[in-house]
Amino acid sequence: MSEHIYFLGIGGIGMSALARYHAHKGNKVSGYDRYRSALCASLEQEGMQLHYEDRASALPDDIDRVVYTPAIPKSLGEFQFLEAGNIPMFKRAAELGHISNGGISMAVAGTHGKTSISCILAHLMAESSFDCQAFLGGISKNFKSNVHFSDSKHYVLEADEYDRSFLQLTPNFLLISSVDADHLDIYGNDEEIRKSFSDLIGQLKSKGNLVVNKHVKLDVLGETKCATYGLSDADFTASKITLSAGRFKFDLVHPEGTITAMSLSYPGRHNLENAIGACAMALLAGVSENELRTSLNSFSGIERRFDFQITTDSCIYIDDYAHHPTEIRAALNSIRELYPNRKLTVLFQPHLFSRTRDFAEEFGQALSEADVVFVTDIYPAREAPLAGISSQLILEKVSRSQKKLVDKDEFLEYLKSAKPELLVSMGAGDISEWVEPINKCLQIID
Repeated sequence: MSEHIYFLGIGGIGMSALARYHAHKGNKVSGYDRYRSALCASLEQEGMQLHYEDRASALPDDIDRVVYTPAIPKSLGEFQFLEAGNIPMFKRAAELGHISNGGISMAVAGTHGKTSISCILAHLMAESSFDCQAFLGGISKNFKSNVHFSDSKHYVLEADEYDRSFLQLTPNFLLISSVDADHLDIYGNDEEIRKSFSDLIGQLKSKGNLVVNKHVKLDVLGETKCATYGLSDADFTASKITLSAGRFKFDLVHPEGTITAMSLSYPGRHNLENAIGACAMALLAGVSENELRTSLNSFSGIERRFDFQITTDSCIYIDDYAHHPTEIRAALNSIRELYPNRKLTVLFQPHLFSRTRDFAEEFGQALSEADVVFVTDIYPAREAPLAGISSQLILEKVSRSQKKLVDKDEFLEYLKSAKPELLVSMGAGDISEWVEPINKCLQIID
């Protein structure tokens, strides 16, 4: 029997995947978000009813249950009204756990890399005899969506550490890509983050498979059977690595042997490592070597992950979701490897006041890998402003002399005169809405 499911925060990348899943299943889907993003507009085009004002009077009167994101403040009028009305309410991760519990779940967790690994793994599984259903934190270019539908009992799940949400999952397969300090507004300190990931390992089903990046250090790993992956010295690794025209060629070395002639068109050595992790999960799930070789070769990438916008002789423009110092450094180093002789300009939008406060120095150091640095105002997301916290804190830590705070109009004016030969935009906020005008500006110049 179909239900009417209402989504609070429907425009989030994880929430919209669940909304699309339920619409595909024949349920009625509606929801609220703060503003009409491009993703919200897509959901409306798919037939979902959305509104953008926090008004209880705007709520449909036939809601059967509610799914909400932990990023929604409990002070939201609609949340309070629905909660008082005794309508069943479920966090996003609880809903994801409910959907996947009857199948074989393959969860990908980590403070960095989980979206890339999830998307690669989903593609590997979808192209195999197993197929899969997938709920992703990014838009896969192969699926042209953040969700993949099928009748498969295999579920690829991006497991979000924010608000300890991933502890709602009980996976059969679990990959942990990284455990770095982040979300300190939730966890308070690094030890609490590590404890949360250790708790997630405890959620693994009996006889489940654990795959961990070789650099992850958790005390619980000393007493837990796991396979490691990395660019070297791991159970799953790569040999004979070459990079040409943005494509990696390598042999995949694993405990049972070597798969030769592997190919990946997804630049960045961190992305090669991500692909090795995804391959490890797929092999452990039973995907054949031939299926793996063919499907990895056809992986097309992810929107806003090392996403090439312009590639001409005079200008390279890449857009990326990097919003943590570790991610920024990895992306910029990979871009340097591809284009060692080009002057690198970076445009960065900080995400969250708390993250800016906690990592201002590390952001400055990472951004200093570029030659020219532009920083926008902080994208607040779920947060209210914090006294004394601004993008200036980051800029002061950038060691480059060519650095500046900019808004969109200022930056577009700069592009008209500067004509950068290598540009990357970075951030997890609405900087994605800068990409199209930047593209237009650069194409006019070119």
